[in-house]
Amino acid sequence: MSSVSSSASAASGSFYSSSSSTAIASLTAMNEIQTIAQHVETKTNYLMALKDGIENMPVVHQIEILRILNTKHTQINENKNGVFVNISKLNNELLQELYDYMTYVIKQEKQLNEVEEHKQSLTKEFFDNKTHKDIS
Repeated sequence: MSSVSSSASAASGSFYSSSSSTAIASLTAMNEIQTIAQHVETKTNYLMALKDGIENMPVVHQIEILRILNTKHTQINENKNGVFVNISKLNNELLQELYDYMTYVIKQEKQLNEVEEHKQSLTKEFFDNKTHKDIS
């Protein structure tokens, strides 16, 4: 039993006693792999958020997204279930353009909702109160 443990310690000792440059290179490789994995996860999350955002847009805006993709000569597949695009194959410039359009639409809808709420509050304040005062 002692021979097994001594050979295991010798084996592990030989791994650590190798040149420090090998250990540094292997740590660097591990860090690079971890960085790549984080980048892939980040890009995957970005693409999923973009996909979900586009799917939740009204049809009018989805058609505009298709127009943008068509002008960039993107492969678009269509069947009875809808239109499909492999967004993982789009270049970063086109992804940014789609993201910019999506954020533009979201901002516009938010501003329109705020204006509509303000309009309703003014209507309620000035017109509803006036009819109540006239009746009294």
